[in-house]
Amino acid sequence: MKLFFLVIVMFGVSMNAFANERYYARIYGGASILGNQDISQTGFKATGVTGEMMGSLGYRAGFSFGFNWNKNFSSELTFDYITNSTKTTFTDGSNYKGDYSSRLHFLNTYYHFNSSSKFRPYVGVGLGFIEEIDIDLEDSSGEQSFSDDGEFGYQIIAGTDYKIKNNWDINIELANIGFSGPNFKKEGGTSVIHDNEGYEVWNVNLGLKYSF
Repeated sequence: MKLFFLVIVMFGVSMNAFANERYYARIYGGASILGNQDISQTGFKATGVTGEMMGSLGYRAGFSFGFNWNKNFSSELTFDYITNSTKTTFTDGSNYKGDYSSRLHFLNTYYHFNSSSKFRPYVGVGLGFIEEIDIDLEDSSGEQSFSDDGEFGYQIIAGTDYKIKNNWDINIELANIGFSGPNFKKEGGTSVIHDNEGYEVWNVNLGLKYSF
């Protein structure tokens, strides 16, 4: 979190030369879909035991600060929180419930299509950084937490703004987020859970944007 705000300050200072450009702030949230994940492990179960983590519908919440380079291109820095409930089954017969959660930062760039209506479609791509991502596994003996950080990934976005009044827009968008192969180390231990397929979620977001 501290890293995110430091980057925002540096970002704002560096953009002084673009004082006549329009900045914006945005908040958003919506549904998040995590697919099933094949996992392996080291030191958590017997050698060779693998598992499947079944994802579910969860949610995403975030905010961003950005600026418009011109009438078609914009860029933004974001902070996101995503969480999904999971059920995990290992090949030794053990079962766990829990969740798969992440705190993410993205630098996104958008292209906004010209439009004569209040709707203005856009597409975007982003480079992401995981501040922290964790898996919690819980059974009758209690909860165990595994976490990772520092991974890089991507975001692909398609959506539309809708002008509701001067300076205010609402937007709806579909976003695909992906990070390859996080390795989750047990907190306070040496066990590791490997996400063999990588972390990938689909998100449908509804947002509110104020331009200034």
